[in-house]
Amino acid sequence: RLSNRMKISVLVSILASVAEAKKDKFFYCQTCAALVEESFFKVSQVDRKKTINTGSSRIDPNGEMKERKKQWRLSETHLTEVFEDVCKNIANDYVIEMDPESDRKWVKRMTTFEGAMNTDINFQNIMDDKAAEPDKPPSVDVLKIRWTCENILEDIEEDMLEAFQAFED
Repeated sequence: RLSNRMKISVLVSILASVAEAKKDKFFYCQTCAALVEESFFKVSQVDRKKTINTGSSRIDPNGEMKERKKQWRLSETHLTEVFEDVCKNIANDYVIEMDPESDRKWVKRMTTFEGAMNTDINFQNIMDDKAAEPDKPPSVDVLKIRWTCENILEDIEEDMLEAFQAFED
């Protein structure tokens, strides 16, 4: 499992760039945090012992190849695969909960990573929000989360790759 220090480092660097957004900064921050958390979870599910050979496949003057082993879970290939699906997964697994007191939009995972329902979600707030806008299709929130996530990822994917790879064990 990836360390909390690594999560914090990635999140702080990412949030600094996202904070410049002219949109709803709190919503962007929530979506960015979901992006980082989901990415860490997907990476943490891969066996640390699984490796990939990297480096040159050329033979040096001594007749040896300069290759080194790298953890598959932190390889650019695997991380790119994770990033390709992470926003779609977030859009399907998260809801937008509007806090009626602060008018802030919280992005919350409906189930925990272990599969249990998230008790941190106030489903009454979600139902009240839907009742306030009965003509709003359910896909609007899904698309908003996904679009926001993909925009954030487009801006910070290289930074996330570097951050993940910098913490290789």
